[in-house]
Amino acid sequence: MINFRKKAVVMLLTTVFTAGMLSGCGTSGDTEKSKNDSRKAVEQTTQAEVDTDRKSQNEEDESESRDIFAMDSIGSTVKFYDEEFDEELEYRIVGSTESDILKGLISNESPLGKGLIGAKIGETVQVESPDGFSRYKILGISRE
Repeated sequence: MINFRKKAVVMLLTTVFTAGMLSGCGTSGDTEKSKNDSRKAVEQTTQAEVDTDRKSQNEEDESESRDIFAMDSIGSTVKFYDEEFDEELEYRIVGSTESDILKGLISNESPLGKGLIGAKIGETVQVESPDGFSRYKILGISRE
């Protein structure tokens, strides 16, 4: 971002300085053309800077969004869709001593808990259990 600004300022100062030095040597049309060319160059450089900043900010926002909404810790609550039973479920990931499936608390050491940790919103995870494999689409993640 700073490089674009420096470049624009240098280009503008160079043009102004050159135009001032040449003002006695050329016609005023040449000076005006030089000034207009400088303005265009500054506008193009500034627009390129804005575009680059926007792209960079969007990439940072996406990255932060993915990181914020990753199921990565005990205490997180995850809402997901169970494809096999066609239902939405919500569980909080807890330590093994606190787990109580009837209260919506599952252990981080259980197959489901292990399968959910690291998942991101929109992902579908496949969890192995004694009965086979189950697939869950992550709908939401929150931390308390």
